[in-house]
Amino acid sequence: MKQSGQRWSRRGAQNMLNLRVTKKNNRWSKIVELVKEDFFREAA
Repeated sequence: MKQSGQRWSRRGAQNMLNLRVTKKNNRWSKIVELVKEDFFREAA
């Protein structure tokens, strides 16, 4: 998260860290499921 030119707001950094922890804990399928639910809810 500290590559050249990257700038993070506190909220954006926290969101990215939450995703990285989820991936490391092998819970990525849960994120995909939540995104799909939200997508289909918005599309309806």
